[in-house]
Amino acid sequence: TANVTLSNGTTLKLGKKDFYLSGNSLVDSADSGDFPVGVAIEKTASLSLVNDDGRFDGYNFNAARFAIFLNVQLSDRIEAIKRGTYIVSKKPATASEISLSLLDKMHNADK
Repeated sequence: TANVTLSNGTTLKLGKKDFYLSGNSLVDSADSGDFPVGVAIEKTASLSLVNDDGRFDGYNFNAARFAIFLNVQLSDRIEAIKRGTYIVSKKPATASEISLSLLDKMHNADK
């Protein structure tokens, strides 16, 4: 799931039905098997939103902030674990599937 804040201040709560089953990923480690000493790792995320019915046609996801949660079903409840906050890095095209590329705030370190 995700809580989204668009650049105009609009907030959205996205659930399981808003995401495609494939095309979603979170990367929060180095590409190699070794831990690089002295390197700050930028977390990235890729999300694919379902827009077959046009539910997101009126929204601009450019520079939107996504708080992404991993939801785990326990015996008596669903536990939501926050995986991080990410910002859309590339302007997405609105179609039947909206593909988003996101970065965490580590991308600001180059400034």
